[in-house]
Amino acid sequence: MKNKTVIIFEGIKGSGKTLLTMELKKYLNNSVIFDEDATLKPIKHSEDRELIVDFYKKTIKDMENSNFSYFLLDRFHFTKWPRVNYKSDYFKEIEELLLGKFEVALVLLTVNENNLLQRLEHTQKHREVTGWKLNYDGLSLEDEAKKDIEGQRFFLQHKYQDTLIKGKTIIDTSDLHLNINKLKLHIDQIKKII
Repeated sequence: MKNKTVIIFEGIKGSGKTLLTMELKKYLNNSVIFDEDATLKPIKHSEDRELIVDFYKKTIKDMENSNFSYFLLDRFHFTKWPRVNYKSDYFKEIEELLLGKFEVALVLLTVNENNLLQRLEHTQKHREVTGWKLNYDGLSLEDEAKKDIEGQRFFLQHKYQDTLIKGKTIIDTSDLHLNINKLKLHIDQIKKII
């Protein structure tokens, strides 16, 4: 059995990745969070496969050389799949590397499409004080919601099925911002796959 675990949180903006990684960290000794500054922003706009793969390899090497036991990743290679003209085996090399070195779990957070606009408004209101922006493309909230719905459908149709990662779960976080008591239920669901 491998002595380090990587837990990848994926989902559209405002789906609760940051909240759930911070909460799960409380339950896992010797854990660290890699937020989007570490997992996505350095390559966010790149479509260069070699550059992207090298970035992920370096991140994996950094985790391997770290003294932490649990790595909670706020996004990882799944986020890049649509940008690099999706192919089911595009990041097979990265997944094989991850699976060869760590126990790996995937947590896909979804938001009900009918609640998404309300959720984005809530997220924007509560996170703008930290400098977080809902979008960097200048889209309206309605257009941003449409884009995120398409992204979420893509995740569910392709990425979740095509990944080599076996320990995975889907969590509907649609009303998490309204019912914080569900947080513990979601954490318990995640603990079952790690």
